Amino acid sequence: MAYQERGLDISFALLDVADPESIEKFGGSLAKTLGYIDILVNNAGTLSFSPVMQTTLAEWERVQNVNCRSAFLMMKAVGPIMGGKGVILNMSSSAALAPTAFSAAYSVAKMGVVTLSKIAALEMGPGVRVIAVCPGPLDTQMPHNYLKGHPKEKEIMSQMIDRTIVKRLGQPSEIADLLFFLAGEKSGFITGTVISADGGFIG
Repeated sequence: MAYQERGLDISFALLDVADPESIEKFGGSLAKTLGYIDILVNNAGTLSFSPVMQTTLAEWERVQNVNCRSAFLMMKAVGPIMGGKGVILNMSSSAALAPTAFSAAYSVAKMGVVTLSKIAALEMGPGVRVIAVCPGPLDTQMPHNYLKGHPKEKEIMSQMIDRTIVKRLGQPSEIADLLFFLAGEKSGFITGTVISADGGFIG
């Protein structure tokens, strides 16, 4: 069912989360059009899997900028128009808590999101709750697109599944349900922490 049929008023904006100026302009437009924000979900992400010694500086910076710096910049842009109350959900990853080989750029960026969230919760509380969410391997376009054409695509996907206790990929709807709960009043006592939804992922 289309969102219009549900009576929802939704607008969209295209921006580059790796570009500080783009985020600053976006925050300004939100302040003018909406006046305030209740919930911010920082969900931008990009993958990178390469050995530390073979990771280029350009690749390292791209992953840090998209996966971690974007959350920092979005909080700075949106935080002032939250009116001292609301919820910020920063998407991290199981790779932050259980890193594996060849994931340095990605895992470091996602651990940065965890630490950033905990500090922001201390500074923005008690009115604004900040939570880091760490999903495990998900059945989304990102891993499939990244591995498309890779000679070991099936092997890598199988290994990710085997590292979970539930022996399957997580579904986007399962993460969405968790975010709805964390953004709602029933989770009002949860902040400054890390929530894992990773199927029991083992690094």
